[in-house]
Amino acid sequence: VRFLNDSSTSSILSLEYPANVSISPEVLVRSFNEQGTFTCSGFGIPPPTLTWSRDSGDLSDTNIFEITTGTASSSSGYTVAISNLTLLDTSDSIEGTYMCNGENGITNFIGAVNEVDGRFLI
Repeated sequence: VRFLNDSSTSSILSLEYPANVSISPEVLVRSFNEQGTFTCSGFGIPPPTLTWSRDSGDLSDTNIFEITTGTASSSSGYTVAISNLTLLDTSDSIEGTYMCNGENGITNFIGAVNEVDGRFLI
């Protein structure tokens, strides 16, 4: 290695990746009064914030819906955001499509999936 002068410089590489989410199961079938849970996983750099929504109505009734969030480490050492939506009191009125959205502020130029749907049936 040959240096042209004695000064050195340093650089910082900042890696960014848009939110990419998945849901499991895609279709959740339960009997009346039987609980069911959708799990949404989201990867991105920085890790995404995951939010749930519903095609008909809101998710604010805590007697029917419970949302828990957390993180896990992938096998490659990256942080994965996890959010569970549990349907506590199943009835016809909560049948429908539930959406999980992941957002981390990075513009998606690569086709990453930042919203997924799960269907709940009784």
